[in-house]
Amino acid sequence: MKTSSSLGAEIGERMYEDCMRRKARWERKRSRLKSEQEEREAKELIFHPRINPISNNLLRTRSLANTEDRLIKFGQLSSEKKSVLRDKRHNEEARIYDFKPRVNLLSSTLDKARHPHTQLSRHEILFPCTLRC
Repeated sequence: MKTSSSLGAEIGERMYEDCMRRKARWERKRSRLKSEQEEREAKELIFHPRINPISNNLLRTRSLANTEDRLIKFGQLSSEKKSVLRDKRHNEEARIYDFKPRVNLLSSTLDKARHPHTQLSRHEILFPCTLRC
């Protein structure tokens, strides 16, 4: 003979199982309805993009390489490109601006020398803001 507590436990388990079955049915129905709605919306779409072969190759090479290595390589290529452009600009400026002043040895020595009392360079004396800023 079953006691009232064991009957209550069986009823509770049965109610729980019924609830879980209903929940599973509801989830299946919800996912089915959602997929049907997505299919209907996909049929209504006009734009269907296609990825060209070059993009596919880029994607494959990116997925094969380590992200860190790819970023390092990108940084190196970027630095090289900047360097080439900087050199090109410098050469172009050197070609266009042909004025090249000659500074005599005494002037350059005076310019590099320090003041005997303050030990400041000529530039620091002329532009005191450089000391504070």
